[in-house]
Amino acid sequence: MNKKRSPISIIIPVLIAAIVAAVAVVFVMKYEKTSAQTEPSFSAADAEGLNFITEMESVDTTPIEDRIFEEDNRQSVDELLAEFDSDPSAIWKTLKDYDTLIMGDSRAQCFLIYDFMDDAHCLVTHSTTIYKIEEYLPEVEARKPRVIVISYGINDTGLYHDYGVVNYMNDFAGLIEDLREVDPGVKIYVNSILPCLESEYERAPNWMVIPEWNEYIKNYCEEHEIGYIDATEICNQHRDLYIDDGVHLVEEFYPYWGALIAATIASDMSVAR
Repeated sequence: MNKKRSPISIIIPVLIAAIVAAVAVVFVMKYEKTSAQTEPSFSAADAEGLNFITEMESVDTTPIEDRIFEEDNRQSVDELLAEFDSDPSAIWKTLKDYDTLIMGDSRAQCFLIYDFMDDAHCLVTHSTTIYKIEEYLPEVEARKPRVIVISYGINDTGLYHDYGVVNYMNDFAGLIEDLREVDPGVKIYVNSILPCLESEYERAPNWMVIPEWNEYIKNYCEEHEIGYIDATEICNQHRDLYIDDGVHLVEEFYPYWGALIAATIASDMSVAR
């Protein structure tokens, strides 16, 4: 695909060229005036002028143009969600095209169980916590995915009942750094902890803290430049898609969740080249 050049990306090199030309004209005029009177001599100011011209001519504007190009071609999450709504198959293709690896517990495992994703793009296990990440490190190192989406939490609320979300996130952050160490350059996203239905709070009071934990996790991710995917709204919109246990969700939910994940990643990273 030919690269579309924005007006700004054309103006920047022209502006630099104009500055160089203006400096050169001043320098030549000064040189000609000096030549008419006597043999030319170069002052410190003249040398500085020549250095400036040389430096400006060597300026590489490509990174600037690339940044402008990326902004011009990046689609918003809402635009991408609309596209996925009209072509749901594009959700899973997008995730695979970006070499996305989903890591998580039983609710993430359903991407695999319902055949939306495959073993090459999932490291998922039921009834587990963030500490499963440590066990998966050798596999991540071998695969070296471009993007990792992490979705744990509901079991961690019980594990950290006596320790709180601050200690949880500190431990979680350490595991994220371990992932980055075995896969340098990977883009990591943390998915919000999917809520359960309020009817289940009586049997598992720990789950009541999920909204509070999500707020803390979101703020932490934003402060530390970790991607964050907030699936709370789509869970609230599709409460009818929970199964009887009030925790897990039926197959029809996963295109909504998958579309949100894919749109968030593509909005951050997609550049048509």
